[in-house]
Amino acid sequence: MLHGALNLSRKKPHKILILGGGDGLLLSELVKNDFSKITLVELDQQMIELSKNHYALSYLNQDVLKQKSNDIKIVIDDGFNYIRSHKDKYDAIFIDFPYPYSDEIINLYSREFYTIVNSRLNNNGFMILDFPITDTNSQRAGVLAHKLRKTLHTAGIKNIFSFGPYSSFIYAQKSNFPLSFDYEKLPQGLSLSTQLNLVSLEHLFNEVEKYKPFSLFYGE
Repeated sequence: MLHGALNLSRKKPHKILILGGGDGLLLSELVKNDFSKITLVELDQQMIELSKNHYALSYLNQDVLKQKSNDIKIVIDDGFNYIRSHKDKYDAIFIDFPYPYSDEIINLYSREFYTIVNSRLNNNGFMILDFPITDTNSQRAGVLAHKLRKTLHTAGIKNIFSFGPYSSFIYAQKSNFPLSFDYEKLPQGLSLSTQLNLVSLEHLFNEVEKYKPFSLFYGE
């Protein structure tokens, strides 16, 4: 999620928002790569406590949630409520939510939500989110994935790029230069599994426009 976004953006963001991500894994990767000015918004205080104190999670996130730093802020709040009520702008917004398989979660994948997210990005900013691909072998990404792409388009987010045959993501940015990976600029020592996942899935989305987007007002 991080290294794919950085490779596509061609620049290092300075002010970062994470929505979700209470396991601390993305935050840990950001800190490990010398990023600061990070705000993490997690709905569940118990998730933060579990990630701090459970031996397996705290080992994986390298105790990042226990660190005291003026450059890292942990906020307990609903992600949608936070971006509606805070007008700050960011260079990067990482959206690390569960897949939208329930009525409660689908609100966080709505046209209204992404419209606000887009408005919170700086002019050269980007966003990236987990993206449920159900079928890459038959060149059909599934109805849910197509609807999410259409939702982003309807929210005014036009320059988007899907990638990841094993763990899938959508990357989107405000600037309109063509998006593709520059594999020669991947960090040395990047794991093989990460490198194998940095593959475009754009060929799966030729028929996005015929799908109906998600909305708070009419659901599907």
